[in-house]
Amino acid sequence: MKSHFLKLSLALLLVSGSIVADAARGPEDGMILREHIIDLLENPDLRNTGIDAVTGTLHIHVNTKSEMVVIEVDTDSKFVDEYVKSKLNYQKLADKVSAGRYVVKLTVRDGGAQS
Repeated sequence: MKSHFLKLSLALLLVSGSIVADAARGPEDGMILREHIIDLLENPDLRNTGIDAVTGTLHIHVNTKSEMVVIEVDTDSKFVDEYVKSKLNYQKLADKVSAGRYVVKLTVRDGGAQS
């Protein structure tokens, strides 16, 4: 009986700990992350893909090493999904951003025609 109580107590502590960690993130963390994403995805060359612009939702986890880990790119375009993952996965953030999961609205436009 004691072991069941101990396991339940540990589980509750882990859940409450993750809630506190999520509450510690502020809106400035999201803005810093957004700026890094914009810089890294700037001017993709989509000319040969038949894509002008694609919108979707990006699910990212920032780990304790301040690296972005792409969890999901919610879009209909397989090309954009692979492009975003290749550009963002495990990129180190220069500015301090709280660890945790972030959801970012994403619009990728063709930048290949620009000089």
